Amino acid sequence: MRARTALLAVASAFALGLSGPVSVSAATHMDVDGAFHYYYNDAGSGVRMLGTLNEPPQAECVSLFDGQWELYGYAPHNSTNAVAEIWADSTECQGLPSRVLLPNGEQQPDSVQVKSVKFRLPLP
Repeated sequence: MRARTALLAVASAFALGLSGPVSVSAATHMDVDGAFHYYYNDAGSGVRMLGTLNEPPQAECVSLFDGQWELYGYAPHNSTNAVAEIWADSTECQGLPSRVLLPNGEQQPDSVQVKSVKFRLPLP
């Protein structure tokens, strides 16, 4: 009887040990799916253009205009599965975000500006 109990305890511990790292590994390698859209005015012609970030990186700051301070996007739309934190006054995601857009969110008005964005996947 004791041998059976000991064997069950060892097998359970082994199974538990195998399952732990697998779920942690899966959680750390999740990707952002979808696209983030915004409008901007072409610097040369002033024409309204559509910008898109397809499957953007998670937890990395994305400067929409390579750090060019005078340029900005507006009317962002977060069609990703991640929360999008946007900065209207920083090209490097510094300080607090000016707005947080929920996953699969609605179109923001033209008055909402964006220079940089960072995506964070919601906790499972």
